This record gives sequence, structure tokens and C-alpha cells, in this order.
Amino acid sequence: MSNETNTPVVRVGDVIYIRGGMSLSHGVDDYTGGKATVTVVKMGVSGGRNVPFVSVREVPGHSWNWESLAQDQAALRESHGESWAAPDPDERPEFNEFW
Repeated sequence: MSNETNTPVVRVGDVIYIRGGMSLSHGVDDYTGGKATVTVVKMGVSGGRNVPFVSVREVPGHSWNWESLAQDQAALRESHGESWAAPDPDERPEFNEFW
């Protein structure tokens, strides 16, 4: 099912793919990409428009613009296959200094 922007609708409980992420100044928040279970869908503002944002069980404390992420689902599925997203903290002091 799609909405008026042709973005697939996402619901709590759906399994989606997320990109991995890392920070040069806060490595304890790094995570690997892969499959993830949606726990929250709520509207937020991106580029001056209201769009859905999703949060997932596997990477608490983060959210993603679903319209942007939805476009990459096929590529992320190809890249990550059956692997699941997970925290991947880098606790080295040089990667956890706040700017």
C-alpha cells in the first residue's frame, strides 16, 4: 500500500532495512545496518514538509525519515540480506569527544 507520495506505508511491527551509522565524535552510538523491527511511526518535519519518521527496536534512540529510507529498501536488502541491525559501539576515547 502507498500514500499520495507513492512511499510505501510503514507500520509498527513491520520489518524494514536501515543503513548503518557511525559518528566521529560519539562512537558509542555507532550501529550496523540491516533488518530492523519498527517500534514507532510518527510525523516530523523534513525539508519543510511533514513526513513519517520511524524508530526501530534494534537501534534505540535513533529515528529515520521513512520517505528517504523507503527509497533505499531494495538496495539495503541486497546489501544486508538476512543480517539484523545492531548497536556497534566504538568506545575508544578519540572517537567519543564532543565538539
